[in-house]
Amino acid sequence: MKTKISLLVMLSLGLACETPAQPAKGLRDGLPTTIRVTHGPMLGRPEADSMSLWFRTERPGPVKVLYGMDKNAFDREATLATTDLTRDNTGILKLDQLQANTRYYYRVVDHQLSGSFRTLPRAA
Repeated sequence: MKTKISLLVMLSLGLACETPAQPAKGLRDGLPTTIRVTHGPMLGRPEADSMSLWFRTERPGPVKVLYGMDKNAFDREATLATTDLTRDNTGILKLDQLQANTRYYYRVVDHQLSGSFRTLPRAA
């Protein structure tokens, strides 16, 4: 019994001493979201000035994405208003007004799902 109590105290102290991960500078993640992303993001429809991200969520709801050219400081955000139950809780968020032939970094708010993509060069 004494060993179990000691183990429980050590585990509790270990959890209390953990340092939480720091959010990126610039736009920040808020409190935990109620809508969880279960699949994605999947990138597609690349253009010189846009990229689309596909998501599936556990139930209908919004998905917010932070993005920018610096992976440590997102300076833009976009929100998919809601995923759609008639489409199996999926939705597509188009990021537009991007620069051609440029690397962008993104993160789904509060889900720590992140990555990067490069826009296409201009045809000219």
